[in-house]
Amino acid sequence: MGFAKTPLAVVQKVSGGAFMITPKGRTIAVQKGQHIYDFAQISTTLGAQVSFNDYYDHQFHLSGAGSIKFMNRSIELRRGYLWFQALGQNNHGFHIQTANSQVGLAPGEGIISFDPALDKTQFLSLKGKFIFGNLMDAQLNVRVSSGQFSFVDLDYQEGIPRVPTPVGQESFSKIVGLFNQVNPMNGTQETSRYQFVTNTQETSYPQRKPASVDSAENKSSIRFLPLKHSPELKSKRKSLLKAYREEKEDKSSPKRAPAKAKTQKSPGVPINVYGAPSPVKESKKLEPKRAPASIKPSKEVEKIIEKARKPASVSPKRQMDAFEKTLRNEYKEQKRHPKEVNQLIDELKSFKQDFQQDY
Repeated sequence: MGFAKTPLAVVQKVSGGAFMITPKGRTIAVQKGQHIYDFAQISTTLGAQVSFNDYYDHQFHLSGAGSIKFMNRSIELRRGYLWFQALGQNNHGFHIQTANSQVGLAPGEGIISFDPALDKTQFLSLKGKFIFGNLMDAQLNVRVSSGQFSFVDLDYQEGIPRVPTPVGQESFSKIVGLFNQVNPMNGTQETSRYQFVTNTQETSYPQRKPASVDSAENKSSIRFLPLKHSPELKSKRKSLLKAYREEKEDKSSPKRAPAKAKTQKSPGVPINVYGAPSPVKESKKLEPKRAPASIKPSKEVEKIIEKARKPASVSPKRQMDAFEKTLRNEYKEQKRHPKEVNQLIDELKSFKQDFQQDY
């Protein structure tokens, strides 16, 4: 009994075609309840799926067209996608490896894939934090948190794992779609898988929310106050309307006396005219007296002449009211840029003129 082999795992579910190569080299069909021993290999056909548990609270799911090999406390993924779930705390020394990478098991779950044609390994953390790194150099590793993914490719930075990046909804749906009969930890098949990932994220990336959603956590917001809530704007408005109203009253025409007011009649004083008027021709009355050219006209006449000489398109100057004057004064004070910004713009322009790519 002491030399007898101890099974490592037990098959829980089988769907589609799945085969096992025993340590003795025999090929048999995988069945539910079958024991898996050390150095055994399992391969699945396209569209198949195999689920098995070990004796350390770990559950594994192999998708279609996949292949794995058992080696004591490690599983070697040779091809395809493998979904693992660590249900307990017995994770020390357990890991999953490929031809160029490995991931240490920790409380949580994740999906790892390997493509032998591209020699590329990808890892997605669904829940928990995992150490994912290069197989040849253990120091080349990264910590992948919930909702993040990374990969190892010898053509990318000489095999250094990529910095963890949040996974997108489309990519996540494609990966999870390979496992139709697998439920996430503490979830059901009806649970939205993408919502499951976003709720368990432990990353420091901020999540954007729609503008219509009023979050209680984010107290900083922009609010537009009505005029009645701003005493400063209200006082400015009153002073502006008052100045406009006063100037308008000054320029208004004098008040007309009412029609019922009695007008004073002039006293009846007789006016006598003596002598007959001298006879003047009608033609001379109509002819205006012309001043000689040497005599310059008065200033008032020059203004009238200058105004008459202007073209019709030039309109005379119109007097502005109080509102237009205030608006123009405020507009003059508003500069496009302060002096510091203008100085920075000039420096950037000069730098751009001096810069050359040949330096």
